[in-house]
Amino acid sequence: MATHRFSKTLNHGDIASTLVNFEESMSTAVGDSRRLVLLHGAGLAGDLTWRLVVNYLTEWDEVLIPDLPGMGDSVWVNAESAGFDEYLAAIAEFLRYQGWGQFDLVGYSFGGLLAMHLAELSDAPFKVQRLGLIEPAALLASNPELLIHRAEEYGDQAELLMSGKADAVLGFLDAVSPFRDKAGDDLVVRRLSENLAGLGYGVRAVSQALTRYSDHYANWISPVPGMSLIGGLSPESMRMRHKRLAAESPTWVLHEVPRADHGVVYSRPKQVASAINALRA
Repeated sequence: MATHRFSKTLNHGDIASTLVNFEESMSTAVGDSRRLVLLHGAGLAGDLTWRLVVNYLTEWDEVLIPDLPGMGDSVWVNAESAGFDEYLAAIAEFLRYQGWGQFDLVGYSFGGLLAMHLAELSDAPFKVQRLGLIEPAALLASNPELLIHRAEEYGDQAELLMSGKADAVLGFLDAVSPFRDKAGDDLVVRRLSENLAGLGYGVRAVSQALTRYSDHYANWISPVPGMSLIGGLSPESMRMRHKRLAAESPTWVLHEVPRADHGVVYSRPKQVASAINALRA
């Protein structure tokens, strides 16, 4: 496995990314490369989110791990005005620059919300073949009113985070993972507090998306085959929403990890990787 770190200046800002090549599994046929894009959640960089998971991936030749703008090494041209539309446009522009005609796409939390929209783009020069959603920020309930309520809650949290209030991180964690194992809170708070503004920008974008697309998210069905992965400690409304998605989508699989919470991508990397690998099974 070889990694290459690079950055590209685009219209919305500088997007930094890591490209992982699994040299021992590289396809020999021209145009037959198996490619995967991993999108992280709000606040933390892509490498920090996915580094353990990548060690257990077996089904791809290349894996692309970009940092969302305002997080990791990626920066906005104008961070203050950046919202959901700008995040989606920035990542879509970066993927166009990358030049991959088709790939599998997996997103965690805010990255899962973005992945849903990327898979639905009709005018993009790329095609999402398979989709993986890990605790996605959009599929929280089947009731649009509950999504609007969560949007308002996230909007308040975003304001506190962007104002630099360090104690707002715990409020954010209580919102996204109320039944979590709090033994690891100190480490999570310390990491997220290193970039309060970036976390706030991401949470604000989620709030905007939930407000605008609440009806769509409440009834969303994937346009491509894929899977959801959620923690067994996630709220009942979220677990029921994903069970409904799997029941209504013949090409969709639900994985539920017992005793795991929203931080499943960090606490259970081997199980997360196994579910991602199964996309190509």
